[in-house]
Parts: sequence; C-alpha cells; structure tokens
Amino acid sequence: MAFEDEAHKLLWLPPSLPYYEPQGPYKHAKNFSKILVFSAWEMVPRAIATLLSYESERLSIGELIKRTPKNKKENRSYFAKNRFPNPRIKFAIKDDEPANMNHLCLAYPSVTLMNLFDPIDALNQQLSLSEIKDKVRNDIKDLLDQLEMPVIEDSNRQDERWYYLAPMLLDLDNEKVNDWIRSDEFLSTLSLEDDSQDEAQIKSDKLVFIKHFEKLKDYYLNGIPVLGRKPDDLVEVLTDMVLGSPTISALRMFNHVNSATLGYAVQIGKSIIDRFNTQEATAVVELEYGSRKVHWKSILKYSIDGNIQAMMDEYRHMLLEEGGLKNVEIHQQNLEVTKKMVKGLNAHSASYNVDTYQGFKQRAKGKSKEQDSMKMRTNFAVGFLNVKSQESSDQRKDSIRLAFNSPFRPFVLATTSIGQEGLDFHYYCRKIVHWNLPSNPIDIEQREGRINRYKGLVIRQNIAEKYKDLEFQSDAWKEMFDEANTQERNQMTSELVPYWCLPNHEGIKIERHVPMYPMSKDGAKYERLIKILTLYRLSLGQSRQEELLEYLFENQVDEEKLKDLFINLSPYYKRAIF
Repeated sequence: MAFEDEAHKLLWLPPSLPYYEPQGPYKHAKNFSKILVFSAWEMVPRAIATLLSYESERLSIGELIKRTPKNKKENRSYFAKNRFPNPRIKFAIKDDEPANMNHLCLAYPSVTLMNLFDPIDALNQQLSLSEIKDKVRNDIKDLLDQLEMPVIEDSNRQDERWYYLAPMLLDLDNEKVNDWIRSDEFLSTLSLEDDSQDEAQIKSDKLVFIKHFEKLKDYYLNGIPVLGRKPDDLVEVLTDMVLGSPTISALRMFNHVNSATLGYAVQIGKSIIDRFNTQEATAVVELEYGSRKVHWKSILKYSIDGNIQAMMDEYRHMLLEEGGLKNVEIHQQNLEVTKKMVKGLNAHSASYNVDTYQGFKQRAKGKSKEQDSMKMRTNFAVGFLNVKSQESSDQRKDSIRLAFNSPFRPFVLATTSIGQEGLDFHYYCRKIVHWNLPSNPIDIEQREGRINRYKGLVIRQNIAEKYKDLEFQSDAWKEMFDEANTQERNQMTSELVPYWCLPNHEGIKIERHVPMYPMSKDGAKYERLIKILTLYRLSLGQSRQEELLEYLFENQVDEEKLKDLFINLSPYYKRAIF
C-alpha cells in the first residue's frame, strides 16, 4: 500500500461486496488491504507508526493548510495545541438551547428512510448508484407530498429546520419509533456506559449530544412549529441520508427495528461521527468535496461513495463469527455487536516521544527535560510492542486487536514478536511484511498464521468476486458462503474449504513481502528459510530437530524420497483411492 495509491484518502476499507459502484476516493481502491508488519527490532514499530502517520497527515491536513487562507490567530504547526482543522460536527448549546440541530441528519435513526433502500434488491437487480438514487428520490417526493402540516410557502427564506425535522415527520406514524421516543429509557439508549465515563470532556460532549435529542423529543410530543419554505435541495439531502447516514446504515445493518436497536444505531452513528471529526478525516472530506460546502452534507456524500452500508454489513458479519455470537439470542447479539463496534471505533492511538538533536545532547549530559523531546501522533499506522505493565499490555492488545480488526484506521500495524502468537488480525488484512526475517521457519508460519484464518479478508474478497451474482434472499454474506460450501467442496477437500482456503483459485491471494536491502544477507536467508519450512515437519518427535533439518538441507535429499518420509498432518489432504 503506497501513498501514491491515495490510501490517505480512505477512512475505511472498501467493502468486499459493494452494493453499487464505488465513487470518489474509493473508485480505484478495490481489493485494498491493511498491512501487518513484523520486526524483531523494538524501534521498528515506533518508527513505522510515526513516519507513516506523519506522511498521511502531511498529504491530507498539510494539503488543506495550503489551500486554506490563514487566520493570523491560528497556529497550524504539527505541534500546535489546538490542531487544524477544528471538528466540523459539533453538538453545542447556545442560550440554553441546542445550536446544531441539523447535525442530527447524521445521528437520527429514521425508520422510514431506512426502508427506502434495500441492498438485496439493489444487488439482485444490479442497479447502478444513479438508478438507486432515482428510485429513492421519487419515493421521497411522494412521502413529502403526503405530509399534512401548515407551511409558510411564501417565506423569503428557506427553512433549514426541514433537514432534521422531515425524517421525524415521516416517522410520526411508526409504532416502533413512537414506543422508543416515548419510553422512559429513551435518552439512556443513546449512550453506552464505558471506561471513559470519568473523562469530563467526553461526558460533557455526550450530555450536549443528548440535549439535541431531548429537543427532538419535545417536538415529537408537543408538536412541530410552523415551518417556512422547504430548502431547494431537501429531496437530494434526504436521498443522501437514506444511503449515507451512518446511523440509518447502522439501523439497517441490524435488520431488526425495536427500541433497543434504534438506540444502538445512534451509538454506532455517533462513534462514526466522532471519527469524521478527527483532523485527518475532516481534511480528507473537505479536500474531496470542497471546504465551502456544508460539512455534514459532504460527510453523507463521502459515506455514499465509500459504500458505508456494505462496509457495515460485512463488519457485522465478521463480528458475529467472534465468540459464537451468531448462536446467541438476537437482543444479546445486537448488544455485543454494538459494544465491539463502538469500542473499536473509539480506540485511542498512542503518541511516541521522539528525540530532537538538542534533547539527545541534553540527555547525554544528564540534563534532559520534557520539552527536549517531541510527541509524534499515530493514526494511519500504529505500533504494537511490549510495555512494562502486564495489565497495560493486555488492555493494549485488546484495543489494538479491535481497532485493526475493524474496517477503519489504523491501516498498518507494526509489531514485534508480541503480536506473533495468540492474536488474529485477519478480518481486514491479507498483506504481511517481514521487516527482518526470523531465524526459525516456524516463526514465519506463526506470523503468517495471524492473517491466514477463518473467513479472512482474502477469503471474503475471493468469495465476493466469484458469487456476487447470486440471487440473494436476505443475508448476502451467509448465502455466498453457503453456495461456496456447496460448489467448492468435494470428496477430495476438507471442511476448511471454503472458510479457510479455496482450492485452485487464481484470484486474490495473501501477499508476503520481504524487503531486500542492498548488501543484505536476507536474500540467501529467505531462500534457506523457505526450503527448511518445507522440511521442518519431518522433525516431529526428533530430540535434536535442527540437526536433522541441517542434514537434509546440506545433503540435498531427493524431493521424491522426502515425500515418502513425510508425516502429513494436513487436515485438508486426502489421497485418491481410485
């Protein structure tokens, strides 16, 4: 993955099965993958994480700085206390009233708008994005025409309250929405209790966010004020909400509407909004659609271009495979999926202290001060290495695993041997880099086993490519794997097909990258390791395994003779008996 491939413009991985043709920065990102880097040197994860993340910021935030007139009061340096650009989607209070109600267009889970797009229907009919939008537009026009409420049509100004009130007006007769808003637990459903509740800023942000929903509830219970003329782009904005609202997409993902899932959708939607509020995401959206456009409308367009619905449906499918979630009852299933998504989205990346030349000199003299070093952020890439505290190490492991196994950033994970065993990183990664080679061939298998696993990205990308034209009924991913299970297996294959491997496929593959530096011995070492890797199973049960491998390697034992010596424990190997 190179920055010239415009990876810095992506905020999540493109889905393996898009529901319509990707647009914008996702147009040429098909079969994109995260990257897992292994190194035996502890300094490498920090170096990769800081340098790649800095480069991503330079290409996004740095480019936006070049295009934006500078305010003399602003400090736009990398180390500025108040970073540029400021978050665009703020839920603020002004004069004791919610001040940014239009931002609810990203956060309100409209059931009516959710029902206007059926991904299964779009796949079966192979509809283009423009055809989907045309259909949705016509449905929205009909629904707006059926609304019975007083409007000041001759008003000189367009009334922007239509943007966030229209979805609620369309939901007025929906029984499940009515039960949700009128319930005593309505406001408590908007937020999960988590470990960050004691952080004052986060707590304050959640309270302000909830105040906006309180205002919406007041309108719902006590009546909508008389509105002025509809905005000229109201139908277009509602159409974009149908396809691009993170909250509506989350609700559609559950495929089950009740008071619980309406609240879960808001929680996931708010976490994605927070992601869009990061400096890099803000810069990416403004560079793509223009900084003069209304930012929340641009977020809707970005989400449509990136197939946010298909991305979330695939993510849920993978989370349901984790810990047997698909076997629990639906309410618990939805709750656990929400918790994992929110935790993955809210994972905080680390910052690393980086020496300056002056700081190095001062430390050599025993006079180092905190200001002599600088903190470098990591977001696009993160490092994973040993920390002093076992408790901190375990928490860091869980946080990094959830974040890297989500479709969102980080896109690169650089790790030492700590990530080599017991952790799976296969959800969205099929590329592995051996920054330096291990001495033991078993370590290569351990490393690569992190991404060569059940329903890994490489499997899903191949399955989607081969079975995307099925006539789907309700769950595209389940049905594609069921069909593959029928088509790919025979008496010569095992139950690992098609979930772990696909026989004789010539499509997308797991990629192994080994950098070969000038004057390095790694070239010869690599050839030796790969050859030994084919032999090491012969050493099972041997007390001095390395000597046996050395003998076989040094004496160039005939390959045909070796086959007779192998103890084949492969679960997918079967010999023909006819």
